[in-house]
Amino acid sequence: MLKFDRENRLVGQVAFERPGLLALDPARDTLYVGRSMAAVNPPQRIGIITRSTLDIEEVGVFFPRPHALAVDSRRNVVYSASLAENSIATVDMTTGDVALHRLDGPVHTLVQFALSPDGNTLIATGQMTGKLLIFDASNPPELPLLASLDVGAEPWHPVFSPDGRFAYFANKRDNNVAVVDVPNREVVAHIEGPGLAEPHGAALSPDGRYLFVSSNNLKGGYTPRYPFVDTPAPGTVTVIDTATRAIVRVLEIGPYGSGMGTAAR
Repeated sequence: MLKFDRENRLVGQVAFERPGLLALDPARDTLYVGRSMAAVNPPQRIGIITRSTLDIEEVGVFFPRPHALAVDSRRNVVYSASLAENSIATVDMTTGDVALHRLDGPVHTLVQFALSPDGNTLIATGQMTGKLLIFDASNPPELPLLASLDVGAEPWHPVFSPDGRFAYFANKRDNNVAVVDVPNREVVAHIEGPGLAEPHGAALSPDGRYLFVSSNNLKGGYTPRYPFVDTPAPGTVTVIDTATRAIVRVLEIGPYGSGMGTAAR
């Protein structure tokens, strides 16, 4: 785990076996870390890092391949999910209690969570089933499943609009972005177009006007403006106007565009 300052200078590091997704608690000096999607048999624990000192401890979640992460800063609760089985852990960071939730049906391979701005709704994407799962997160550790929506092939990293109405996420194998009306539990659009080539991460501008979606482009679905002869094809960041749901710009970046993020709030 590496820590950089605003000038992109390395200012610290801490060892953690096969780090994956990160979740920052904006109200505390805490950063949570799961395990990489590429890790076959990592420890069944998530990491808790004190950001100012980089001190680290680990908390057991009692299932294989913990990957997805979300933080409920108001309630001091962390959610983690397994890639290998339909298990979700609710970790109460005040008491240290861990509650496990099991989901019925085929293995979803839960990729990532997003928590609504009011903290009352948790959503999760299922890579193998093409589902978006919607949970009631208003009274942890309870986590009842409210709905399961068919959204597309390999839904990836979701993000909520600032008002909590819409969720946006890439469908990696469909090369599009799904738009879901969460309160009405309805898929209202799929956005397709230039730059969306194995789309992966998603982030919104603070006002919710622009959606930024990264793409791996490993299969060459996006043709760059200039030929790349001796280097891998670039990844992309596709900029979408959420009001019109139109692609307004495609940015070429380094190979394998993946995770996205904005300032925690």
